[in-house]
Amino acid sequence: MIRTAYRDNRMNILKAIVGFLRNKRGSPLVEEGLLLGLAILTITILITVILDVMGWSQGLFQSILIQLDQVRQAFLGWIGG
Repeated sequence: MIRTAYRDNRMNILKAIVGFLRNKRGSPLVEEGLLLGLAILTITILITVILDVMGWSQGLFQSILIQLDQVRQAFLGWIGG
């Protein structure tokens, strides 16, 4: 009984969406909604990539600085300073 009500409710929602898509007045609204969703997704991906690259580059520079400090310490130890 519950499963049938769930299926009927889902079909009613699906029919409403299809009717809205076929409606000429609602069609631009749906198109704008899809474009807005795509823009949000694109911005989210770009921000994620930028933050990931920044984290990677920070780790890289920190590793280089640590290695340079180790070279400096080894050189100072070698010359007796």
